[in-house]
Amino acid sequence: MPPPITSWGEIRTLTQLAWPVVLSQLGLMSMGVVDTLMVGTLGTQELAALGIGNTWAFGTALIGMGAAFGLDPLISQAYGAQKPRVAGAALARGSIVVGTVGLLVMLAHWHSALALVALGQPTEIIVPASTYVVILTASIPPLLGFALLRQFLQGSGQMSLAMWVVGAGNLINIVANWMLIFGNGGAPALGIAGAAWSTMTVRFAMFALLAILALPSLKEAQPWETDLRDLVKLRQVAWMSLPVGAQMALEVWAFGAVTVMAGWLGVVPLAAHAATLNVTSVTFMVPLGISAAASTRVGNLVGAKLPWSTAAWTALAMSATTMGLSALAFITFSDTLANLYVHEAAPVALALSVLPIAALFQLADGAQVTSFGILRGLSDIHRPMVANIIGYWLLGMPLGYALGFNFSWGLTGLWTGLALSLCIVASLLVFRVAYHQQMGVQSIE
Repeated sequence: MPPPITSWGEIRTLTQLAWPVVLSQLGLMSMGVVDTLMVGTLGTQELAALGIGNTWAFGTALIGMGAAFGLDPLISQAYGAQKPRVAGAALARGSIVVGTVGLLVMLAHWHSALALVALGQPTEIIVPASTYVVILTASIPPLLGFALLRQFLQGSGQMSLAMWVVGAGNLINIVANWMLIFGNGGAPALGIAGAAWSTMTVRFAMFALLAILALPSLKEAQPWETDLRDLVKLRQVAWMSLPVGAQMALEVWAFGAVTVMAGWLGVVPLAAHAATLNVTSVTFMVPLGISAAASTRVGNLVGAKLPWSTAAWTALAMSATTMGLSALAFITFSDTLANLYVHEAAPVALALSVLPIAALFQLADGAQVTSFGILRGLSDIHRPMVANIIGYWLLGMPLGYALGFNFSWGLTGLWTGLALSLCIVASLLVFRVAYHQQMGVQSIE
């Protein structure tokens, strides 16, 4: 008979699952931070180009990465039921789905210049931004391969392997950036393009290393034994994974839309926005790690047909605590944070005007991503997409546009709309978790 599930026990279990994921996510984010800090020394225009380039590159790639996240319930519940071969089959079929999406992502990368022009971005940053994205096109397969293997390992409870791989990737990124951005060590000085070549190198290295470390688990799960001709099961996997990719893309695209609108305000507001968004992205990695832990834990419990609600609410409490501390740090150290990224008076002043708003939505941001992880563990992957459409695209984003342009609030208005969006989405998803608890959901079957 399994031991009773208690809140303190779940804190220990979730912490054990979460901390490697948190460090892994922080490691992935730190690559972007390093890129931003290094490119930022080249000037405001280069920083703005990197910001909008990253927005397009990450926003399109996230559809495939999100689809990999959609395998969470299939893999975690399979391991909870002690059926590794079922998890292996999900990985194999998920690879087909994610790979197909990856081809579309590569096409979007290749035509990034057309997209940035259509989005009305400043003319002077189109060429460097699109050059950056086009270089990253060839790195999409290893990026998505890494995402698939990471979700497979996390679903089995192996959270630390990706963490070590990301740590190695960070070291490679720092050295490669130092060489290729600035022309050190005999390398050419490529500027923002050097950051892209460095990122490509890191992605290939990380995928290869994680594939080697995952071999024992892959041999147990034997995904290569899967009958990929079974179109019914392939469609079932697509039905689970693609909505998660869409949900995550809708959220990131909302932030991307604000980045685009910041570009309409000019290069200085765009640089200030890129700096502030990077700061909030760093703190977001902690609840994102808790979300991954909650998805694995809840999925394992559902697969084992054990109560899951204590784990879910404990995860939400942990997320609220960490994001409350982040909000306090934003308010206390706003000057220091702004000056880390930008070194000219105008973008620093703008960044300082929106950091307090970013501090206010920290709790909502943590609640929505953790709730999404819980719902993935419960196989509820369609309703969160609807919540995002309502919160971001029907309510928050139109308000942000109106405040930013019609009421001349500028960047502050855009971030006010983001804050409202996060509050609405968080409320809807937390209520959805409570609904499942009331209904007594216990199994995907």
